[in-house]
Amino acid sequence: MVSVVEIDLAVLGVRFPRSGVGMVLSQPHIKFTLDEPIVLRPESKHKCLQDLQSALNVSLGRHHRADRTHFTVLPEDAIPGLEGVTVIDQALAGNDWPSATVVIGGVDGLTNTSYAQLLQLANTTASAGNTPAAVTAQQWVNCVVTWVKDAQGQVHRWVQPKLSPAWVELNRSHQTMFQGETIYVFKASCADTGVPLRFASLLCYDWVGERDGRRVWELLLDGINTAAQDAYLTLDWMFVPQCNPVPSHASFMSQVTNFYQQGQFAKVLRDDTCLVMANVAGRDEPGKCDSFGQSAVIFASQKFVKPNCMPTYCNGGAPFRAGNPLESCRDALFRESGACVHSLLVRNPKALPLGAAGRRVAVENATVHPLSDKVDPRTPGAGVAAEVKWVNDELDEPTRALSKLFPEAPLAAAAKTAHEGIDLGIRELQPHAVRHAVLMASVNTKSEESVDKWADAECKAVDHILNSLSILGAAGMAMYVHAASAHATVRRDHAEMEMVAVLANRHEDADKHVRDMAPCHRGRLLVISRDAENTLWGKEFGSIFDKFSGATEEVNITDPGSAIVRIGYQNLLRAYRTAQAPADVLGVIDAALN
Repeated sequence: MVSVVEIDLAVLGVRFPRSGVGMVLSQPHIKFTLDEPIVLRPESKHKCLQDLQSALNVSLGRHHRADRTHFTVLPEDAIPGLEGVTVIDQALAGNDWPSATVVIGGVDGLTNTSYAQLLQLANTTASAGNTPAAVTAQQWVNCVVTWVKDAQGQVHRWVQPKLSPAWVELNRSHQTMFQGETIYVFKASCADTGVPLRFASLLCYDWVGERDGRRVWELLLDGINTAAQDAYLTLDWMFVPQCNPVPSHASFMSQVTNFYQQGQFAKVLRDDTCLVMANVAGRDEPGKCDSFGQSAVIFASQKFVKPNCMPTYCNGGAPFRAGNPLESCRDALFRESGACVHSLLVRNPKALPLGAAGRRVAVENATVHPLSDKVDPRTPGAGVAAEVKWVNDELDEPTRALSKLFPEAPLAAAAKTAHEGIDLGIRELQPHAVRHAVLMASVNTKSEESVDKWADAECKAVDHILNSLSILGAAGMAMYVHAASAHATVRRDHAEMEMVAVLANRHEDADKHVRDMAPCHRGRLLVISRDAENTLWGKEFGSIFDKFSGATEEVNITDPGSAIVRIGYQNLLRAYRTAQAPADVLGVIDAALN
C-alpha cells in the first residue's frame, strides 16, 4: 500500500521567495549496462561524475540571477551510485553552497547492499516500507534522493525508491526492481508571507505507471487531498526526473492534462503548479536528437503570456510535440536535447500583479551550459537564440555536403575544404544574420515566421547556400561569409563582388526576390538561383533583369538591376561535376560576369 508522507522543511528554516525560484536542470548523456542491476557503464562513470560536478558548478554560478539556485535537478540514473552521492554531499557541505536549497536526483541501480549503505549515511531517511530489510537479494533499487541544506547549514537526505517499473526494468531475466512504498511531499514556506509551499518528485515512469489500480500521481494527489481535510492545499512544484527515450509520447503527455484537471482531488490546488520534466540527453554533445532530451517547465496557468520565440526554449507544439498535446498549457520546452545544463528562473504565477505589470513569461534568464571543453555556439553559458540553435543543428548533418553528394567529382577535395570554412563562418553568425541569410535564400519563408516553425524549405535553403559557396570555393575564389547585404563577399582575382544564393519555385521568382532586395547591396551582385526542378538557366530564357540597361560594376541608383548577374545553380553544378581543374568552373562564372 503506497503512503504519502509530508516532510516539514519549514521547521528547518527552508523558505523560498514568492516571486520565483532559481533552477538548474542537468541533462547529461548516459549509457547503461545490460545486466541487473541497471547501472551506468563502468567506462562512462568518470565522465558522469564530471558532468555531475559541472552541473553543481552551474548551480553555484546563479546565471538565472536569483539569489541562489533553489532547486538543482538531476535526471533519473544521472548519479553514479554511492560515488555520485558523495560528490553531491561534498558540494552541499561546502561553505559556498547556500542554505535553504534543494537537490533532487536519480541514483542508478543499487544492490540491496549499496542501498543499505546509502541509508546508513547520517541524516538519511527512508520510510518503514522502504528499509533495506524490505529489499531482497534478488532485487535492486532505482531511487530519487532529495537533499536539503537547511538554514543552519545541515544537509539532510530523503530516499524515495521508484514505485512502478518501466518495461526495461520489468522485462528482466535474473533480478527485479524493488517497488517503493512511499511518496514524499515536502513543505517549505514562502519567505515573504509564510504561506506553505509544497513540492514532490516522481521518478520517470512513476508519472504514467500504476500501483493499486491507480496512477502513481493520483495516489500522490489523493494523499494530499486526504491530509487537507476541510482546507485547501497547494502543490507548487512537481518534479519528474527522467531517463525517457520518448518524452513527448502520447501516453506521457496525456497525463499532464489529466494531472491538471481540478475536478478530481479538488482540495489540492494545481492551477499554478509548476511541472518540471528533467530528462537525460539524446547525444553526448549539443545537437539534434531523435530521442531523450526535451526537458521542459510546464504550467496550466493562463496567467503567463505565451512568448513568440524566446532564446533557449520554445513553446512546444509541432514539430517538437506531435499533435500539440499541451496546447492549453504554457510549455517552456528547451530546444537543446544534447548534453548540457540548463539554468533558469521560474516565476510564481501567484505573485504576478494585475494589469500590464503582470505580463510575464513563466521562464526567464534561461541559459545553456556545456558538459565538455568543446566550444559550441549552442552551449555558450548564456541564452541561445533559436536561429543559432537551428542553423548549427542543420550544419551538423555531414551527408548533405557537396563532397559527400558527389564524391567522384575531381574537385571534391577542394569543395570539402571550402565547405569546412563556410560551415565555420555560418556557425559564427549572429542570430539576426542567420535569419537574414535564410530569408535571402528562401523565397517562401515569411519574415515574421518563428524560427521554431522553420522546416524543409529553410533546410534546403541552407543547403543551397553551402553548396553554392562550396563550388565557388572549389574554383579558387576567396570568400567572407557575413549575411549582411548578401550571403558572402567573394573575390575573383583582385575583383570583389557580393553573392546571394536564392531558392525559389521558378527562376523568375528568384529574380523578383533579388530585385526587391537589390537596393541593399553595393557593387556587383552575383545571384545563384535554383528552381524547384533544379533546371538549367540560360540567357536565352530571359529574366526580369533584361529590362535593365546592362551589367555594370556599380549599382545605378535609377537602375537597381544594373550590377546584378545571375547563374543557374544547375549550370554551376554541372560545371563543377565535370571540371578537371578550378579554371573549368571559373569559365562558367566569367561567362556570366561578361
